Amino acid sequence: MIDFANMTLEELIRKGGYDCACGRHHEAGLTYLKIGRDAVAYIPEGLSAIGVKRPFVVCDRNTRAAAWEPVRAQLEAAGIRVISSANTCRDADLPSMPAEVNVLMDNPELWGVLDIGGDPSGARVL
Repeated sequence: MIDFANMTLEELIRKGGYDCACGRHHEAGLTYLKIGRDAVAYIPEGLSAIGVKRPFVVCDRNTRAAAWEPVRAQLEAAGIRVISSANTCRDADLPSMPAEVNVLMDNPELWGVLDIGGDPSGARVL
């Protein structure tokens, strides 16, 4: 009988999963997981492991304050272009977008996600 309680996370997410004494097959469905000190440094490795070449990051102001600069640095070091609102107005609820976002409109080879906002002033930007 497999002792799941004493397995590491890496063992638990093993590709292929496990047949269990309960008669079912259990699989986490995760391809990559990194938990621990300096986990942000493994972003390029994780993206590569799951086959992502053009990631997008959506975060609230608390997550951004806690981790955005290290995440940005890792993405840029991996050759991934980062388009973001300016630090001076990143927490402002303004109906505007950075001018650099026009790159997404002008180049059909690029992909991006725009968080426009859910009220009429946010939609006015469009």
